[in-house]
Amino acid sequence: MVLAGCAVIIVGLVGLIAQAHAHGTATGVAWVTAAAAVMSAGNGLVLPALIGAALADVTPQRAGAGAGLLNTAQQFAASTGVALVGTIYFAAATSRPGPAGYTTAMTRTAIIDLILILTVAISVYLAMRRCLLGGGCQRPGSRSLSGQSEEQRQEVLVARSSSRRRARLAGPGGYVLGQGHADAVGRVPLEGARAHAGVAGRCSR
Repeated sequence: MVLAGCAVIIVGLVGLIAQAHAHGTATGVAWVTAAAAVMSAGNGLVLPALIGAALADVTPQRAGAGAGLLNTAQQFAASTGVALVGTIYFAAATSRPGPAGYTTAMTRTAIIDLILILTVAISVYLAMRRCLLGGGCQRPGSRSLSGQSEEQRQEVLVARSSSRRRARLAGPGGYVLGQGHADAVGRVPLEGARAHAGVAGRCSR
């Protein structure tokens, strides 16, 4: 999914650069809008996959800390990128007088974005290739116990045991065996106290 999103973004950036280089200041707003829409679609494919990969090994007990750290890193990276690319843009815009300066600035910043996206795509491709060749790939959300401390192993084992126990208790239609009434009332729908009261009433007759 990440590689597909990177490919879509590259198409938008290349189209924008080609139009700006061929037509200069005559590049229409429609072309810029279309390129931005294509790049936005690519971002929609890339970002969720990257965020999911970053949080795949976070245990439920540390979900808050993991999400907070990810959000902090994301905000810092976005602010730094805007500052750096913006500086380059306005430096290029003032290097030439008139509208031509803004066309040059747009082209240069688009090239920088293209290099960054290619770097991401190559990094993801190499990571996937190393994973496949090494046989160390895991399903998203699965956790390897190797290389972890005893406390981390216990957290993973507890989470897995809880998931398996819930899967055994779960039945069709979202029904779960009641914790205190499993033997007496059988399957209890997860609908609150009213459902428990209804089942208890039927059992007492």
